[in-house]
Amino acid sequence: CVSIHDPVFARAIVLSDGHDTVALVGSDMLMTTVNLATRVWEKVAQETPLTSDAILFTTSHNHSGPGGFAPGLLAEFSYGKYDAAVEEQIASAMAGAIVDAYKTMHPATIAHGRAEAPEFIANRTGMPGKDSSLHYLAIENEAGQRCYAVRYSAHPTVLPQESLELTAEYPGALCRRIREKTGAMAVFLGGAVGAMKPVPPDGATPMACAQQMGEALADRILAAASALTFTGTVDIASIGAPVDMPPMQVRLFSPKWRMSPNLAWVVGLPPGGWIQAVRVGDMAFLGFPYDTGGEIAEEWARSAEKNGVDLWVSSHCIAYCGYLSPDRYYMNPTEGYDQNYEWRIMNWYGPNQEAMYRDLKDRILGAFF
Repeated sequence: CVSIHDPVFARAIVLSDGHDTVALVGSDMLMTTVNLATRVWEKVAQETPLTSDAILFTTSHNHSGPGGFAPGLLAEFSYGKYDAAVEEQIASAMAGAIVDAYKTMHPATIAHGRAEAPEFIANRTGMPGKDSSLHYLAIENEAGQRCYAVRYSAHPTVLPQESLELTAEYPGALCRRIREKTGAMAVFLGGAVGAMKPVPPDGATPMACAQQMGEALADRILAAASALTFTGTVDIASIGAPVDMPPMQVRLFSPKWRMSPNLAWVVGLPPGGWIQAVRVGDMAFLGFPYDTGGEIAEEWARSAEKNGVDLWVSSHCIAYCGYLSPDRYYMNPTEGYDQNYEWRIMNWYGPNQEAMYRDLKDRILGAFF
């Protein structure tokens, strides 16, 4: 980072039904790592009864956000040399947002919906399937003041990788637009960004493109949320648990050849991940330790919708375990670099990961509903 274009934030919404309480956290960062989550849990536990089960971490997967927040060889390669002061600053911001939200809870009503925004997202592998749903949750207090939670799955990579400006990218522009037009705070909860690239409107500069994309998405949310039916009664529940991973399965050049599983130990890959889930009425928020494939998330959401469940699938939830790609592509020949990258190079734990997490998803939804 050589300059700051716009600030980055950690934001939180805390919801309670009088018995169970949960926190939804959205940060303008690449991912939430184990060390950050652990520090946040410790800080929040000092001032609230919230436990790790009750805090759902999401990030926008912003490639232009802060770095240096996690130790390890792979972490240093991905987001810079570890700096304990940066880790402390980010963890304090996350924990502060949760604690402030918890301590200022007031009676409120909620409503939610989904708009489609297919023109701003594409599958970079060239295969069919993309998560074009723009999910939104509106919370309104007794004074008529609102806040929003928003989810969208396009990578925040409108800016080129050479850009060295700190910015929240299009999710930041989206939140600012809602604030400017309504006075409401908005929390961007990252979506299923695997294989999902942004398709911004034309602009004079990449930053202008990101700004216009965020504003267009915000306008679509506000238009869709103009005639909502609010309710003041919802059931709250949450689950959080570590998940063991199978041996590493990175296949760089051929589906028949894989790198040694010992590479995971050498580069510091986590031995496991974390899965988190929150129920808010007929909504279900799922967090996975992957770049979760957008095609997968959209299929799951459409299936859940048939059972009356509004499913929000997120990525980069405590630890990073590569890409969660569709199983049907794993052993197929590839036609280009993007396909090989998505399906095998970054699919670190091999075949049948989609099936495993589909089963976990079904079990969680079965427990919730």
